[in-house]
This record gives sequence, structure tokens and C-alpha cells, in this order.
Amino acid sequence: MSGNDIFSEKTLTRIINHAAGLVPGVPTITSSWAEISTRSYPRCDIRLDQTAGRIEVDSIIAVSWPSPVTDVAYQVQHNIHTWLTSMTGLKVTRVDVTVEQSVTSEGRITAEDINNSPQVPNLTEVQVRPGVQVRSPHTFNRTQVRSPRTSPGVDVYSPETDRERDLRPVETAEPTEVFSPSTAPARPLREVPIPAEEPVRSVNAPSPPKARRVTAPAPARVRSVTAPPAASPQTVREPAPVRAASISAPKPVTPTPVRAPSMPRPQRVSTPPATRVRRVRTPRTPRLATVRTPRQRALKQVTVPVEKSLREPSAPPLKLREIYIDNYQEVPRVR
Repeated sequence: MSGNDIFSEKTLTRIINHAAGLVPGVPTITSSWAEISTRSYPRCDIRLDQTAGRIEVDSIIAVSWPSPVTDVAYQVQHNIHTWLTSMTGLKVTRVDVTVEQSVTSEGRITAEDINNSPQVPNLTEVQVRPGVQVRSPHTFNRTQVRSPRTSPGVDVYSPETDRERDLRPVETAEPTEVFSPSTAPARPLREVPIPAEEPVRSVNAPSPPKARRVTAPAPARVRSVTAPPAASPQTVREPAPVRAASISAPKPVTPTPVRAPSMPRPQRVSTPPATRVRRVRTPRTPRLATVRTPRQRALKQVTVPVEKSLREPSAPPLKLREIYIDNYQEVPRVR
């Protein structure tokens, strides 16, 4: 049985966008009327030649950051080419991928994640029920087919298609070296000892001396002095003359010689040198100052953020509906 397979642009667009969306690092963004300024990703423009069975694709995507942009674009190009060839049988002449926007993601996309993503569509074979008898259609009341007549003066022209464009090689930038940041190992918190708070000593200042009350002595009483009475004059009698007594002279004393003791020799005595007397200053008693110690604060618990695990993107396989053909009838072509 001969014939041509015709695919609509809507069907091809869905296949292309689904193939691009399965690559890790290509988010699916849908625009809405509430956000007119936003654009949907991934989207594509196609140029299809149904007669020759060739197709050219311009795919426009957004890429998650951080991720290897060059590897993501290459995998999108490979997926689109593989899916179109496997599902439609069209000859893909060119696939251009444009990265138009970058979107911040929670995890990092690595080249290993891209290589492990599904690259070949999981197609389901179309099963036909056995035992279906194909019969040729029978038509009743055949009508005579007339050729349509065109009015004279109408020039019929065939549309001219654009000539084929020259394919140009796509130069990709050198892949950047991806490095994963390493976090420092968690260190246990150490307790900082705080010296025990010393009790404040009370300083007893000497009590001030009590002021003594000075009292003046009571004035002495003035005593009255009485003069003694005047003595009466007494008569003094002359004493009687004393008789002279005879006194015998003592015998003369013979002198006794007395030796004077010898003078002792003077001895030389050495005295120690005189030491200078230093003036010793007694230090003043320092005033006791009140020392204020800071209040003891409770230790704060420091939490280290848990390293987030990279999530593995998974896309459900494209489900194809089974086509069952019942009562197939062949319609003759009208030439």
C-alpha cells in the first residue's frame, strides 16, 4: 500500500519540546495571561518540507544555573534529532539551539546527570487485532464524475519555495571546568570557661572619732580674805652674858705619805662607720575598687546547614495510544 505520511506542525512542535524538556537543566516555563511579559520555554520554530520529507528546527530553551550550558545545549540538539528520526521518519537537516535565559535552581546539574538522562524515546508498537478481514468497499448508485471547469482568464501559478540554505557549522565554546565546592568539616563547639564570680568584699571604713564636748570649768567662787588682827608689841629683854670657857689645843698630827695610783694607758677603740639613715616611706593604703564582672551568658547553638542532595530529574515516558483498525475499507481514488 502506497501513500505519504503528513504530520501537522502542532504534532512536531510537541515532539520537539518534549524531547528538549527531558534534558536535565532545561526547565519548563509556561506563560499565562497574568504574566504577559514572560515567555514559555522550551519553544521552537520549524521549517517543514512535506514533499521532500525534510525538516529544520530552531529550538529556544532556558537553562538552569548552575549547570554546564554547552553540554545541555548539545544534549538538546541530540535528543531532538533522535526523537524526530525515530518517531516521524523525517530527515532532519539542521537543529539550532538558542539559550535565551538562565533560571536559578536549587541544585547543581552535572555532566553525569545529563549523560544518564533518557535519549531514545520509548516507543510502543502498534498492534492490530488478528483476524480482521479487509474488504473492498462497494458503492451503490454510482454517479458520473465530471471534471471541474475553470473560468477562462485565470492564471494558475505554482508557489515558489525558498531555495535551500547553506548549512554552516556551529562552533561551540570550550567546556568550562566544573568544580564542586568543598565545605569545611564541622568542628565541635568548645566550651569557654568563665571564671567564677567572686563575692564582693565589703570594706569597713573606720568610724569617724566622736567629737568630745568641751566644757569650761565652773568659775571659782571668790573667797573673802580676812587680815589677821594686829599683833600687840612685846618687850624684848637682853640675854645674860655667857661665861668664857677654857679650850685646850689638840696635838699636832703627823702627815702620812699617800701614793697616787698610776694613770692607765689609753686604748684605741674603733667605732663602726656611721650608717646613713634612709627615710622609709610607708605606702598609702590603696582604695578598694568595686570590680564588675560581666553576666554569664548562655552559649548559642550554631546550626550548620545540611548539604542538599542533588535531585535526579526524571521524566515520564511519552505514552502513545494504541490504534486499532476495525472494518477497514479501501476508498478508490478519484482521478
